[in-house]
Amino acid sequence: MLQRWRKTKTNYKKKNYAGFLLIQIGVVLALFVLIITLSLSHSNLLRKQIMHAEVEKLAVLFRYFQQRACVTQREQKLVFDERTGSYVCDTYKQTLPFGIQFGCIAHSYGPPSNPQTLIKKGITFKNNTVVFSPDGSISAGTVYLVDAQKKLMYALTSPISHISFLRMYRYDSGWSCLS
Repeated sequence: MLQRWRKTKTNYKKKNYAGFLLIQIGVVLALFVLIITLSLSHSNLLRKQIMHAEVEKLAVLFRYFQQRACVTQREQKLVFDERTGSYVCDTYKQTLPFGIQFGCIAHSYGPPSNPQTLIKKGITFKNNTVVFSPDGSISAGTVYLVDAQKKLMYALTSPISHISFLRMYRYDSGWSCLS
């Protein structure tokens, strides 16, 4: 009888142990799902921050070349290359970060201040060149930046005006002005 009780006790332990493993696997899988969900939401936030920082960097660069043209009394030109995702002025050359490119979201309208026309190009400055004149004026046009998934879009515009000013926009099913 004692031997029979030991066998039953051993079988009972094995069954509990197998059940315990199933619960452990469930908990581990739930933790993995939670970690993946949190990391995806943080990566979207990071992507938005990188896009916003890139547009702000471009705006600062525009202001710098505008001031440089005024101080040196020489026209400055910033040339964009959509194919390589880069821009250059004299010896200064910059490439867009990984995952960001010149372009637009499909079926979006611009310019951001008056969205009436379907956007076809990522850069609307004449010959993909921004001209900064010694009088402080900037040629008119827009630079559109999108992420690789083409879900997030920003724009930096220099409107047609006697007084040059820059505007930054973000596209969320419609344009909203950031500056």
